[in-house]
Amino acid sequence: MFDFRLALAAGLLFLLPTAGCTAQAPPESPTTTATEAAEEKPRAKARVPRNERPKNPYEEDFGLDAIQPETPDTSPAKVAARKQAAALAIPEEPVAFRRAVPDDACVGAPTVDDGVPETGYGFVPSASFGIHLRRLDSSTLVSRRIDKVCVCWLQTNRLEKDAIDFEVVFFEDEAGRPSNLPYATFSTRAGAVPAGVDSGGRFYGVPVDGVEVPEGASWVGVRYPPGDPSRFFVCVDRSPDTELIPAAQREEQSRGWSPVVGSRDANHQNHRSLMIRTVARPSATEDTEDR
Repeated sequence: MFDFRLALAAGLLFLLPTAGCTAQAPPESPTTTATEAAEEKPRAKARVPRNERPKNPYEEDFGLDAIQPETPDTSPAKVAARKQAAALAIPEEPVAFRRAVPDDACVGAPTVDDGVPETGYGFVPSASFGIHLRRLDSSTLVSRRIDKVCVCWLQTNRLEKDAIDFEVVFFEDEAGRPSNLPYATFSTRAGAVPAGVDSGGRFYGVPVDGVEVPEGASWVGVRYPPGDPSRFFVCVDRSPDTELIPAAQREEQSRGWSPVVGSRDANHQNHRSLMIRTVARPSATEDTEDR
């Protein structure tokens, strides 16, 4: 006779080891060496190079890229701009100076001013250099070889110094404006510069070794550090009877040349001419030397 109770008991005993028992014996405590313990410590996360990280869309907005070292831009435009800035800058230790001699007469120079300044053009003392140019027309010269340039200087005070180091510079004309770089420069120094417009300024003659100017229009002027606290200015003629001669200027932070005629600068109003004169070599002498 089938005993249901015995069969049920036997079935429970058969199922319990596989389906009902989940407890396990605790694992044995391993013996860990010092070396193994060190290896088991979490390692520091390897630093991912910045250029390999996923792009953070906010970095550009917050300017974080600006604080990273930048690779110099070697595009032709940037290289040309750097060369131009270097060429325009005044060297910290200029080459041997040719002394600018006081020369109020500046004999042989065409009349471009009446000899009496009404004001002066300058730059803020913080500028490392500035350039003032006036247009030069070869048709007004006896020859295209220039032996001397006379520059009229004045300053605001004589508390610190009365001498200025500067360069006489020549630029070609490009579409009515000076070219980017000078084609000739002559370093010099002028001393005993008078103070104030009422002093009348003083012309200083600078030998320029017969530099040849282009046919037609070109530009001549000065490049100089304005100086602080003594500020130096190029004399300017505002007399109505003086012929209007275009002028241009720029300083280290300028993007390009700024024309004086038509400028909104109040100091440029009624401009007639920068007091910068040129003495050309007599044409007979030029013909003899060319042979």
